[in-house]
This record gives sequence, C-alpha cells and structure tokens, in this order.
Amino acid sequence: MIFTLGLIAQPPVSVPFQQYNGEPGIRRSISQLLASPPDPIALEARNLLSLKKPEFNMVEFRGFQEKIEANRSRTESANEEGDDDDITTKQSSSEALVLPGKNPFNIWSNFLASNLDEAHSWPPDPNGDVGPSQVVALMNAGIKVFEKRSVTDAPLVTPKGIHNTPAPSTLFITLDQFFAPLIRPGAYTSDPHVRYDRLTKRWFVVAIEVNPSFSNNFVLLAVSDGERITNVSSFIYYRFPSALIAFNPATPFAPFLDYPMLGVDKNAVLIGGNDFFINNFGGVDSLYFVGYALNKRRLLQGQLTLYAIKFGAETPTGGSGIIIPQGVHNDDPLATRSFFAGINFQSNAILLAGLNFNANSQLTSITQYTVPVEHFQFPRDVTAPGSPMPIDPLDTRLLAAAIYKNKLTGKSSLWTSHVIGVNQAGHYVPDNLFVNEARTASRWYEIDNIYTSPGLNQLGTVYDPTTPSGRRAMNYFNSSIAANGQGHGALGGTQAAFNRYLNVFVAGRSNMDAPGTLANPERATNAHAIYAPHFEGYGYIGRWGDYSQTVVDPIDDQTIWTFQEYANADDSYGVRAVQLKAPPPATPLPLAPLSNKNNSAVVIEGLSVDNSGFFDPGADVGGPGYNRLTVKSTGNIIVTNLKFISPTKISFTLSTKNKPAGKYTLIITNPDGQFVVVEFKIVKDVSTTQTSSSSTGLTQAGIEKLQQDFVKASSVFPNPTENDVTVRIDAAKNYKGKIVVLDLSGKRLSERNYSFTKGNNQSQVSLAGYTKGAYIIAVFNSENLLVAHYKVVKN
Repeated sequence: MIFTLGLIAQPPVSVPFQQYNGEPGIRRSISQLLASPPDPIALEARNLLSLKKPEFNMVEFRGFQEKIEANRSRTESANEEGDDDDITTKQSSSEALVLPGKNPFNIWSNFLASNLDEAHSWPPDPNGDVGPSQVVALMNAGIKVFEKRSVTDAPLVTPKGIHNTPAPSTLFITLDQFFAPLIRPGAYTSDPHVRYDRLTKRWFVVAIEVNPSFSNNFVLLAVSDGERITNVSSFIYYRFPSALIAFNPATPFAPFLDYPMLGVDKNAVLIGGNDFFINNFGGVDSLYFVGYALNKRRLLQGQLTLYAIKFGAETPTGGSGIIIPQGVHNDDPLATRSFFAGINFQSNAILLAGLNFNANSQLTSITQYTVPVEHFQFPRDVTAPGSPMPIDPLDTRLLAAAIYKNKLTGKSSLWTSHVIGVNQAGHYVPDNLFVNEARTASRWYEIDNIYTSPGLNQLGTVYDPTTPSGRRAMNYFNSSIAANGQGHGALGGTQAAFNRYLNVFVAGRSNMDAPGTLANPERATNAHAIYAPHFEGYGYIGRWGDYSQTVVDPIDDQTIWTFQEYANADDSYGVRAVQLKAPPPATPLPLAPLSNKNNSAVVIEGLSVDNSGFFDPGADVGGPGYNRLTVKSTGNIIVTNLKFISPTKISFTLSTKNKPAGKYTLIITNPDGQFVVVEFKIVKDVSTTQTSSSSTGLTQAGIEKLQQDFVKASSVFPNPTENDVTVRIDAAKNYKGKIVVLDLSGKRLSERNYSFTKGNNQSQVSLAGYTKGAYIIAVFNSENLLVAHYKVVKN
C-alpha cells in the first residue's frame, strides 16, 4: 500500500442533481446514413471552424501564462537528432524507488487505423474499443470498423520510417454522416468517444455538436442495436442541450460543452465534461464542471431520462470541484454504484462521485469522496525533431478512468492516469526550477475499496531519469491505463524528445510487481517523421490528443488494446491500434503414467516463466460470460470437472478407463487462445486413479520440505548459453530421477534418466539444434516430484 504523507482524506459529501426527460430516440441504419451525402453546409462549417474551435486548456485559463511562456522558452536546439534507442526509465512512487520488472505483455497486432489524409481536422481525438469480433477506432474524421481476425491472426509490426497506409477496414463513415440525424444546419461534430458495453452487447458513441456561436451546443449519443457494426446495423440516436444546468441569465452566451468523456456501466451511461461560458470577446468568463448520468435501461427502450450534475465551477477568481469529470467505465454485472472521477481543482487529490441507483436504475443519491495523491505539477510542453512549435500535452486532467475486477482476488479497483511535470527523481518540481528541470511524465493510479471507502492503493510515474535537463529528457504523455482480470496492467501513450520522434509507447506491469512500478516503456511504432504542420492564417499547429484510450478485450479479460496518436509521416498524425497479449499459460510439468483401469483425477502443476500462468475468469454471474480456460485431450479422452486452482495449478478428470495404452497429449488453452501442451502415457492395469505433475494434496511448504529431502542446492551454468549447460545438483541422498528439457509451451524436448548420488552431481545438457529462446530444465525424482528447475536462455 502506498500512502501520501501529509494529505488527509476529507469526509464524503452529498452532491445534488436534477432529472430531465429528453427527446425520444431516432433509429437509423448505417446504410441509410451512408446513402445520404454529407451536408455541404456542415462540411464548410467544419473547414472554417475546426481550427477555430476553442481548445480550452485549464493551465492557461487558471492564469499560468507566465509559466507557460517560460515553459516555451527553449534555449537548446529542438532539431538535433539522436538515435532511436529506448531510454531506460524509472517509476516513482511516494515510497522508495523500486526498479521495474519485465513487461508481461507482448505487442502483437499493431496497425495504423487512420491518419490526417482521412481526417482533415485537428486534433484527431484518438480513441477506440473492441467487441467480440470487431475493433472500432474513432477520431474526428469518423468511425472505422475492422474485423478483429483480419488484424490479429498474424502479428503486425510497424516499419521503420513513415507509415502512410491504414489497415483495410470493413466500414468507414464520417462523424458528420454518422450523427446526421442530430446536428443542426451550419454545425458539425467533434470530440467523439466510444465504449463497447459487454453487458448489453452494444456500442455507445458520444460526440458534441459545434455551432458557429460556440454556445448551447448539443451532446450527441448513439446506441447500437447489437454487438456488430455493419451496413445493415442500426443505431438509436439521442441529443440533449448543454445548458440543462441553471446558469446566470445575464451571461452573454449559454454554455458550450467540450471534451465529453464517456463511461458505461450496469445502470447508466456516464458523460462528463466542461461547460464553457464564452464572453463577447471570444474569451472564457467561467466554466462549470458537469456530468450527465443517462438511464441505460430507458435508452435501450428508445427513451431518454438523464440526471444533470454540477460538480464544480471556475471563475477568474477561483473555483472548486472535479475538473473535466470522467464517466467511469465498468463492465462488472455486480457493480453496486456508478462513478465520475477527476482531478480536484483545489488540491492534489482525485475526486470520486459515487452514484447510487434503485432497482429501476433511477438515481437516488450522489456521494463525493476525496482521494489524496502525491503533489504534482503541470506538464512541460513537448519538443520533437524538426518541430518549430511546442507540442501541447494538455494539462493535468484525467485522460480516462475505468473500474476493473481482478478475477484472482475478487477485488475491484479504479485505474486512471494523467500527464504531469516532474523532476529528475520523478517527483514534484517547484516553479523556480520548472524551466531547467521539468520533464513531462505519465502518472497512473489504482484506487481500491471503490464501493465502500475509496483510497489510494498505488501510484506510479513513467518518466525519464537519465538527464538533469528537462529540455533534453524524453517526455511521456497523452496516456491511459487498463488492468485485466489477472491483475496485469498496461499503459499506452505518446513519447518524444528534442531528438526523438513522436511515437507510441506501451509499458506493462504484472500482478506480482512491486507497487507503483511498470516495466520500462517500449516503442510500439518506429516512425521517423517530422511534425511541423502549418496552416495559412493559423501558423504551426501544435495540438495533440485530446483523447487516449486503453481497454480490455471483452471476450477473454486478458488481452489489452491501446489507441494512441503518433507522427506517422511528415506533418501528419496517425492513430495506432495496438494489441497487447497477456503472458501465455504456465509451463506444465510432466505427468506420471495414468492407468486405464479407472478414470484418472489429474492435477497439473505449472512453472511460471516471465509471468506466465493459467487463467480462468469464472462464471461471470449476471453477465454474458467470457471465454473460459479449457483442457482437451487427444485420443477421444474426455476432460471433465476442470477446476482452476491458481495460475500454476489446475485439476480435472480424464476418462482413461478402458482406453488403449499409449502416448496422448493434453492441450491447455487460456481464454485468449494461447495454449501449452503436456504429454502423458496410459498404461494397462495399474491400480491408481490419481496423478499429478507435482505432489497432490501438499501445501507449498510441504512440497519445499520434500524437495529439500532430495536436493540441498542446485545451479545451472552458463546461463545464457550458446550451446550446452551444466546442471549441478548437491543431492541430500542417493535417488533415481530424470532431467527433462521443455519449451515454454510445455512440450517435452528431451528426457534422460539419471542416478543421483549423495553429494555433488554434474550433468551436461545439450541445447544444440534448438532455436534461440528460453527453455525449462526440470529435475524430477522417481515419484515424479519436481526437485529443481531452471529457466535457461539460448543465445
């Protein structure tokens, strides 16, 4: 547990709300929308207004102009190029620094979803989500749908240089076409956000209407009729005005809602954002921090009932409340509350608003909690090779928030992240040192006890500790984080430095890593593009973001996807979809022979290598279900009574009775489709009905005691090796056993019997003929007890 010293959580407070009944939904099919040509007035409005749309940066509005100017004063060249080797980073927390472990996730599918050539607008607002069979990427350009199999059957990687060809999609519709049933003449759409709700098997898409007056715009929502989006799919469309919350009638203009953030859970569709009040001079007089909770049950019936919530406000003289409230996504069918989350305007804390509903999904009360966090500073503007202007990392707003349930522990927690400025040690940098020392970093949080008494469980910071100069440091920004059912987490975002190109990075952590740590970030793209877009009348455009989204695959609760922006070609941006595969199943240990006299109860023990492990998400009570852990056997042998015990132990029954003697193979498959194999033998008329790849019924302490009865000490060398290794065993007594070489999938590559004598024993094991990679060398006694094992790397 990480505690932030000197900050005390404030008592929860009640938050008022107001119910509204809106216009009924309008149903349209995708084919109907595609058949209607884009509105030329809307197209002209988008071209004229897209660069004029106010992008309200909280730093500037809060009177930090002096700091911003100092931030942008760069006395060192921003155009000097360096190599593209990754920088070793550290993770900071409020406790002692702990070095990061190995990234548990492997980058697999990694494709360009869209780019500036398709978008024709700035910024792209990149985000996306995945359903059972499709990947959906959203940006201001529109909605693109990809068949999941077409982009995941084989690993896809980015070439080095520039990337100009988006992956083939099955559907593309512009954002204005998609929301055509809702937008008014002369307006266009912006800031789209998508979520797939696995509980209802529907897609939810939100955006805002942008009108010439930048006031009293509509919030737009579309709800799909099923889990797939095709030409024949239909959506139900809703809209409601941003001026639902009472405001001063003397204000020159009604509010303009910007930056809508979307979350969907069991009870509600949660949309948060900021209502900006524009003055007669085009500036901002004040703003409201607002949230809208829409009754999900009624939305599916074609009716709009929503609850408008004011979480705070800001004026030139001060303010309070939740900055840009995030609708918190949560796919747990047993969730008891809904949430909005955001940074506290007045202190270094995250504010959580817990919404309580009755059995009819009607909002009954709202309670706001304060979760203190480590002191943070605003981010530094980012530089990149060839960029004559600073690249805007936005401010310290949360970029996404979601609740994930760890299926191994049964505990739910909220994960979120934002961008901050830190010093070389990864902590707060004071104003007087900001220009020289500050570098932009991604800070992430896990908040537990979410349904009872929310509190900070851990926080970490991805930053560059290698140089004292903030001007020369690598920057990590525009990031978001997710955690899967195993408790592994992954964060994705953009990285850049004065001599490092704008690329996508990812970093992961396993459920066994020390609190507050992520593995060193690795690039998911290899672009070498200069980012210096210029428009006549507007100059160079340094806008970036505004969105970032990282999600968990709804069919396996293991795979994580992240949707991020990078410079794919000179003066362009790209939106990248990156699939991160979880570690494979544990490497199963060999089984003792099974009898064909009766059916066999089997316990498989596995070795965890680089965070590998068996996984089963469970029955998903009240939900649609996930893919499950499976075990299958060759030879028409039936597997029953499968039980997930731990990431390194499973049990089941095999129908071995009266089966022919011989060799068979078990295939153990995790929900994400990754599998391992283990061979076994059936022998005739042996009077046993139970076997194990280790010692069934013993505690870990008991197993270790048995192992010590055979082995006092052991080692393997050299490791890594070019060819052979030597296994050294200091045996506690004489015994017969075997030395087995396995690959990480559990396949037995070689086996040799060995008679161990009390004292020192050495045996050479050849890896000749094997490809480069990792292997397991396991030592067993004659009763098939694992007495020693090693991971060996062949170079």
